[in-house]
Amino acid sequence: MSNFSQHVGFPGVIVRVTNAEEQVLVDYCKHCAKIGYPLKRYELCIEIKKVLDHDGRSNPFKNNLPGKDWDSAFMKRHPAISERTASTLGHQRAIVNQEMIAN
Repeated sequence: MSNFSQHVGFPGVIVRVTNAEEQVLVDYCKHCAKIGYPLKRYELCIEIKKVLDHDGRSNPFKNNLPGKDWDSAFMKRHPAISERTASTLGHQRAIVNQEMIAN
């Protein structure tokens, strides 16, 4: 059982996702952010749903889709990833072209 993280959301409800599965998900989140496509919280839950659908593991989620409580707990367990809001580019940064970069 040491292979599993036990996440308790409500009394009597234990969801088991292996530590390795969570680490793969963390690495996937970091990779997506690095290539310019950071995952939204809902997309993170969809990735867990895919794992649960494939594995057929029992869980308390409706349609194998974790909710906000699971997502919040996941983010607390993995502080290396965080949700950030993208900011818009200023006018001067938006008009950058190749010539400006070369100089």
